[in-house]
Formats: sequence, C-alpha cells, structure tokens
Amino acid sequence: MADKRGGKAALASLSKYKLTLSRFQQFCDRNNLQFIREIRLEHLSQWRAEWQKYYGSAFALRNNQSRVRHFFRYCKRARMIDDNPAADLSAIKVTDVDFEVDPFTEKEYKIIPQSHT
Repeated sequence: MADKRGGKAALASLSKYKLTLSRFQQFCDRNNLQFIREIRLEHLSQWRAEWQKYYGSAFALRNNQSRVRHFFRYCKRARMIDDNPAADLSAIKVTDVDFEVDPFTEKEYKIIPQSHT
C-alpha cells in the first residue's frame, strides 16, 4: 500500500487495493496460510472461485485479478517471494454479452438527479 500511495495512486484505487488485500488476508487466515511464500497457484485459484460473491461482472473480476497480479509482482520485485503464483492464473474472459447494458427502467430514471444547467 505504501508503494501505491508513494506512486500517487488515486484514492479510489487505494480503496480497491485495500479491500482486495483484506479479502485475501481473510482467505489466508481461513486456510492457515501465514507467510506470502506459502501461497501457491492452487491457493489463488481456490480464492478466485470465491470472488463471484463479491463481483457481478467479468470486468470487476478481471480488475480484481489485475490487482492480485500487481500485488504479487511487487512481492517478487521486493524479494519476498521467488516466483509470482498470480502470473499463472488463467485470464478472466470478457465476452460480447459483458458489453451489453440494460437501459434504466422508468422507475430508475425518475430517481436519477437531473442536471439544472
């Protein structure tokens, strides 16, 4: 997190990293993983299977995976680990269906604040 803050990451980005790492810590605690060097690809795959309960779109899943990859890339550069297990996670597929957006319902449209220009 200090590296991200020092790199002037946006507050929204910092919040997302904090949330991702908090969820990762919870996963590690449940699985008795105490050290970053204990984490293997199979652990990350198991954890990734849980993400569906947090994220409703392939975009969000892909963005979360990107944060995980960045975290482990940092750990490797900082020589905390010899290998980056997140580098081998399979890609999260974003399909044409993921680009489809439903229009607002009439009820939703009525609650959107209207600009007064």
